[in-house]
Amino acid sequence: MKAPTTTTPKLGWGMANAVIPKYLENHMNVFLTGMPGIGKTALIDKIAKDHGYDVVKIHLAISDPTDLKGLPVWFETKGGVKKACFIPFDELEALINAKRKTIAFFDDFGQAPDICQAGAMQLFHGGRLNGIQISKHVRFVACSNRKQDRAGVQNVLEPIKSRFHMICELVPELEPFLQYGINEGWSPVLIAFMRNRPEWLTGGDGGWKPSKDIVNQANPRAIHHLADVVRLQLDKIACLTCYAGAVGEAMANEYFAFEQLVVHLPDLDVVCKNPDAAEVPKAADTMYAMMGALHGRMNEGNLENIYKYIRRAFTKEMQMVFHLDVENYNKDLIQNRGWIKWSVDNGSKLTN
Repeated sequence: MKAPTTTTPKLGWGMANAVIPKYLENHMNVFLTGMPGIGKTALIDKIAKDHGYDVVKIHLAISDPTDLKGLPVWFETKGGVKKACFIPFDELEALINAKRKTIAFFDDFGQAPDICQAGAMQLFHGGRLNGIQISKHVRFVACSNRKQDRAGVQNVLEPIKSRFHMICELVPELEPFLQYGINEGWSPVLIAFMRNRPEWLTGGDGGWKPSKDIVNQANPRAIHHLADVVRLQLDKIACLTCYAGAVGEAMANEYFAFEQLVVHLPDLDVVCKNPDAAEVPKAADTMYAMMGALHGRMNEGNLENIYKYIRRAFTKEMQMVFHLDVENYNKDLIQNRGWIKWSVDNGSKLTN
């Protein structure tokens, strides 16, 4: 009889951020897989920060099989009896003596050889290792790339899988990703580009695929790197090459062309001072570029005029996107008369 095909359940970034803290609070073990750069480590670091956990990171891929056992030493008792024991290394000692909520985070777990994985099995079930009890404050999380990612993942031992209450593949979601980018101070133009071309979050229309070539490809980590490069404000001759160095040529070419749209947008000074007379863009990509430019320009003094303009220039859907991101960029602006009026006029859309 042919064995059934198994597929790792997909877990969106936003849902993972919501449910994993509940697992941890109830001492339930979590294992996340995902393509390189998807944000597995960043997610666990965020959850730890948001919910008050310390984090002890353990990389079995660079460990010896006996590292978790500790360093063997011998000593003599006061009565002259010779004995031997193992003194735990830093990571294990931190888990044994934890006095507050702590995540034991086994990163890159799938890259670890079988013999190192086997050494951790006792920890994941019962929290004991070589007879030593781990602190009751410790929770266990492991992350790994997938076997198909050309990341050196060979295997995860079967008895280890069953010691986790959840094994899911982390997948990106646009809104949590863009909220992260806004919080990090990314260019509003890049945020608008990602709204226009969300496919690049997973590597474009064909999706992310491992490559034998030494090139970067679009994924959440690479897009973060692109945001860092954009912040450098390089000259036009250098920036296209540097963008490609961060995310690959395909996305770099698209984003570079999108940036150039900003240069040819209707005059933003006119939009902010005389919105009824400002030119209205027609193409969808130009509208997205305009939205990014306006998010970068808005302030308490001009937001009401900007709202007058977007009522003329944007579809209702794009007005909604612009409106929701105002608070993300600057919470103080939700007291602005323009923001309040749009909210009142479109309240039904906001609640649907």
